[in-house]
Amino acid sequence: MIDIQNYPLVRILLFLAAGIVTIHYRLLPGISFVWLGLMAVMIFGIYCFSKKPVAGTLCLFASAYFLGGCITILRENNLHVGFPHKPFNYQGVVVSEPQPHGKVVQFDLHVVSTARPFLIKASLLRDTIVGLERNLHVGDGISVYSLVEKPADNADSPFFYNRHWYAVKGYSGHTFIYYTNWQKAVVSLKPLSFWQRARIRLLVYRQRCYEQFERMGLSTVSFGVIAAMTLGDKSALTDSVLQTFSGAGVSHMLALSGLHLGIIYFLLTFLLPSRRCPLLVQVFSISAVWCFVFFVGMPHSAVRSAIMISVYGLMSLANRRKASLNILAFAAILILIVRPLSLWDVGFQLSFMSVLGIVILPWNHLMSGIKSVDYVLSTLLVSFGAQLMVLPLVMYYFGTVPLYFFISNLAASLASMLIIVSAVVLLLLGPFAEVQVWFARVVSWGIDCFYRFLQLIGEWPCALLTYRISLFQIVLIYILYASVACIAFRFVYYSKLKGIDKKNR
Repeated sequence: MIDIQNYPLVRILLFLAAGIVTIHYRLLPGISFVWLGLMAVMIFGIYCFSKKPVAGTLCLFASAYFLGGCITILRENNLHVGFPHKPFNYQGVVVSEPQPHGKVVQFDLHVVSTARPFLIKASLLRDTIVGLERNLHVGDGISVYSLVEKPADNADSPFFYNRHWYAVKGYSGHTFIYYTNWQKAVVSLKPLSFWQRARIRLLVYRQRCYEQFERMGLSTVSFGVIAAMTLGDKSALTDSVLQTFSGAGVSHMLALSGLHLGIIYFLLTFLLPSRRCPLLVQVFSISAVWCFVFFVGMPHSAVRSAIMISVYGLMSLANRRKASLNILAFAAILILIVRPLSLWDVGFQLSFMSVLGIVILPWNHLMSGIKSVDYVLSTLLVSFGAQLMVLPLVMYYFGTVPLYFFISNLAASLASMLIIVSAVVLLLLGPFAEVQVWFARVVSWGIDCFYRFLQLIGEWPCALLTYRISLFQIVLIYILYASVACIAFRFVYYSKLKGIDKKNR
C-alpha cells in the first residue's frame, strides 16, 4: 500500500503546481516582490521550526507554493514583450525546420536584434516563382520587415485556446512575412544563452542526419517513422500514418519518451564493461542520454525520461532503493521550475500520467515466476496501466479511444528497439554506400510490414471509438481511479499481513 509519507516530493510537487495554477488563473494578485517575500519568510520558517516537524513541514509546503507563484510570474512577464503597432525591421535565427502549410511555410523564429530576445511563430508566404524559402533551414539568420502581433483566442474552437497554447509553448507572438520582405543575413547569437546556442547547433546537426536518412531510399512510411523515433521530427509523417498509429494505440512510439531513451541507456550499459568501471559507464551513458535529449530539441517526455534515468543510474551505484514515484515527482518539479507553464502542455500531461500508471499499480503481485510468461504479462500490464491513466486526457483532447492497444503494444515494444538500433546502424554505414542502401531496403521492408500489421488492427470492429468528455468528467474519472486504487492497495496490504501471520503460526 502506498504511504504518502514515504513520498515527500509528491506533496511538494502538488503545492508547487497549486502556486502555478493560482497565478496563471489570477486567483490571487501576482505581485512578484510580495510572493518572493512570502517565500523567503517560509524558508526562514523552515530553519526556525527545524525541531518542530509539523510546523517545519507546513513551512516547506508553503515555500513550494510561493515558489510556484514566483516562477510563474517571472515566466509570464518574460513572455510579455512590447511590440510596435506597425511593421518594423528586425533580425532573428530560425530555430525549427520550416514546414510547408498551404501557401505559407511555418517555423519558429528567435528574434535577437531587440533589447530582449524573444520567440515568435512565423508564417512566410511562399514564392511560387523563385522559391527562395526552400533554401531556408534551421540555424539560418534572416532579416525581416513585418508586423509582430500578440496571439488572440479562436472563438470557433471550445477545446483549443490559441493564446494559452502560445504561452505554454513559449511564444511571445506571431507574424506573417511577405515573400519580398525577408532575406538571409549573418546574425549574431550572442544575445542568446549558452543553452539556446548549443540547442541551435544541435538542431542543425539533427537536420543533417535527417537529410542523410532522406537520401537512403527509404519508403515514405519508413522514413517518417525513423525520423520521428530517432530525431524527434514528425514532419515527414503523413496524416494517414499518424491516424494508423493512433488507431492502433501506439502513437507513443512516434513521440520520444522513456521507451526510446531506455533502449539507448540499456544498450550502452550492456555493451560497455560496467563491472570493471561502473562509475565511468554510468557517467558516459547518462551523458549520452542527455546529449540525445538536446539533439532532438528537448521535448517534455524525453526530458522527464532523462531525469528519471539519471537518478536511477546514480542510485544504482549506491545500491539504494529506487522510489519511482519520488523520482517521477522530482522530474516534474525540475521541469516546472524551469518552465512552469508546461503544466498545461498536453505532452507533459500525457507523459507523466502514463508513467504514473506504470509506477503506482502493483504489477509484481501479478507475476507468475515464469520468465517468458512474465515478459508478455508485464508488457500487457504496463501498456494497460499507461493507457488507462491517459485515457481521460486522450478523450478530452482528441476524442478517441483505441480499443486494441494491448495487442499492438506487444509488437511495438520489440519494433521500437529494432528500429532504433537499425537507424544507428544506417548512420554508421555512411562510408559504405552499397551496404547502406541494401540495409535500408531491409529496414524499410520491416517497418512497412509492421505498419501493415497496425493497419490490420485498425480495420478490426470498433478499433477506434470516438467520444469526447468534459473537464468535469475528467475529474470524476480520476476520482474513480483513486477510489479503486485505494481499495486494491488495501486488499494487497491485508493479503500480505495474512501471509505473514500464517508463516508466524
